[in-house]
Amino acid sequence: MEMANAGVGLGDALMLAKQGSNGNEMWNNPFVYLILLAAFGGGFGGFGGWGGNGSAFQGAVTRAELSEGLDNQDIKASLRGIQSGMCDGFYTVGMNEKETGYKVASVGESINRNIDALRFEGAANTCKVTTAIHEEGEKTRALITCNTMQALRDKLADKDRELLYLKLKLPATTPAAA
Repeated sequence: MEMANAGVGLGDALMLAKQGSNGNEMWNNPFVYLILLAAFGGGFGGFGGWGGNGSAFQGAVTRAELSEGLDNQDIKASLRGIQSGMCDGFYTVGMNEKETGYKVASVGESINRNIDALRFEGAANTCKVTTAIHEEGEKTRALITCNTMQALRDKLADKDRELLYLKLKLPATTPAAA
């Protein structure tokens, strides 16, 4: 195992902490806490080499990895943007389609109402025309009857005059009875 990947062990941390003290002042040194934090999973690779690959810097990121991670974040953000845009677009299309359906239904209802109004108006006009024809027929019959009766009266009056004329003429031509 290489020295760079060996990491800092607990013994190394204790040794660093004991330098410059008699052993009792180790816990007064803030550097000890930092070493212990690093050794026992404070974000630098778990338990400082007690599992994993033995490196205390197992979680460290190189510039290339950081750049790749940021690029991946940009790609993921772009995909989320595309996904959001598509969802918004399909939602808008769906709402427009729904609104168009409502408009078509409304126009259809309006057309049906207009057709019903035309049917009613046609039936009413037919009734008016039928009534007018019937009234005209009755007036025509009454006029024909009146004219026929007048013609018969005129003939009768002519016959009456002819009879009267014949009656008046008759006594003059016949001898008087004695």
